Amino acid sequence: MSRNLNPRLGLIALFLCLCSTISFAEKKKEQKKEKNHSILPLPVIYYSPETKLAFGGLVFNLFHMEPEDTLTQTSYVRSAFIYTLNNQYLFEVDNALFFRDDRMRMKNYFILRSYPDFFYGIGQDIVAEDDKEQIAFFDLKYRASFLFRIAENMYLGPRYQLYSAMDIDLPEESMIRDMELTGYGGYTSSGLGLAFQWDTRDNVLNATSGHLIELETEHNMGLLRSSFRYDWMGLDMRYFHRLHPSGVLALHYRGEFTTGEVPFESLAKMGSSEIMRGYFKGKYRDKVTMATQVEYRQHIWWRIGMVAFAGVGDVSSSLGEFTINHLKWSYGAGLRFRVKDDENLNIRLDYGLGNDGNSGFYIEIAEAF
Repeated sequence: MSRNLNPRLGLIALFLCLCSTISFAEKKKEQKKEKNHSILPLPVIYYSPETKLAFGGLVFNLFHMEPEDTLTQTSYVRSAFIYTLNNQYLFEVDNALFFRDDRMRMKNYFILRSYPDFFYGIGQDIVAEDDKEQIAFFDLKYRASFLFRIAENMYLGPRYQLYSAMDIDLPEESMIRDMELTGYGGYTSSGLGLAFQWDTRDNVLNATSGHLIELETEHNMGLLRSSFRYDWMGLDMRYFHRLHPSGVLALHYRGEFTTGEVPFESLAKMGSSEIMRGYFKGKYRDKVTMATQVEYRQHIWWRIGMVAFAGVGDVSSSLGEFTINHLKWSYGAGLRFRVKDDENLNIRLDYGLGNDGNSGFYIEIAEAF
């Protein structure tokens, strides 16, 4: 695909994301008047050799689409902005909107960034930490799902995702270039598919009972102006059980499966602030990744709680090649501070550890899953 088409796709994605969130501005103003609107800000500041000093903020916006409809799940918009002294930036918007009587749900995700990333290779055998490759590029992603209730607690609808990687700057001696990985010169993915949810959770922000089974598909093809043709499928399963009044057991499985001519930045990646905490997202990447984790959540006193979690996961070149012989492990603990009683919403601080010296520290609003 020609390079000059990508910025136009970026503007389209930004326009779609803004339409899906800002179009509700007047509604949320009315909600605020009725005390049905909460904004929770969280400052962010950190330092790394790749970014130098980085600073910004995270804002969590809670509201009901219909103020009088208190039975429907709370809608939210999560926004984040980070700027670094290396002139790098990241802007991210994530939302979930629940309409009257929960008859329709809409999920959107948008990210625009000029931010460093790292490449360790593909598969289970990666390069050492000192040999990782730093990648500089400008990219954007927009993802949307429109779900309609088809039965009690079940939803089905279309899903679309647009991703564009531009101005990829590789080191002079580059593994990516030498391996001639798909998409190393820049690319656009554009895919359409279906999303299904079976959701009985009592609270999408911090569930204490119920389950979620979410299956999503995506077919990237030239008809949608995708540079490469490939398929993606994601399966997310969660279960929550209250063991006693102040303790909850949470189970989570996440799998991503790709086939076809998958670009290197669109491969399934292991590690994040949600699952396999402690691993840099994308340190391990391949066509398939699967992980599962268990978490125990305990209220301690007043607004303070703690969690302990452990999980295992790995990547492989195909589902048939996935084995348990090289599973990576993850474990850790965290603190919780409840910032909104009626929504049971927490600020979370987690520290995760993995094998081979992997570790990570996370500050977020709302639970990992």
